[in-house]
Amino acid sequence: EPLSAESREPATRAVRALLADADRYYRSADRGLFDLPFRAALAVRVARLVYSDIGNRLRARGCDPFQGRVVVPTWRKAWLVAVALASAIAELPRRAVTPFRPAPLPVVRFPDDVG
Repeated sequence: EPLSAESREPATRAVRALLADADRYYRSADRGLFDLPFRAALAVRVARLVYSDIGNRLRARGCDPFQGRVVVPTWRKAWLVAVALASAIAELPRRAVTPFRPAPLPVVRFPDDVG
């Protein structure tokens, strides 16, 4: 027996709230992409765009998680890869002026610092 609209509403509200949280995290992560090495930033940017698109498609159908799986078509994923690559290429001049410098790793001493 299908779930009633009343039964679906709590899950729909939860999905809507999770998607709002995800959007805030995406925007926060966007600001930090430049601090990653080029290839890592590109991979993270592609994943961010694809997962964000999944969220947008879920919103478009009312945030109802009981309507089945949300899928981003292959052609759309290819487009999102192209968008991510264009963004990564656009920031290359800035990367040329500001080379990547990894942060020093903390010194961990066993067993004092592990617990």
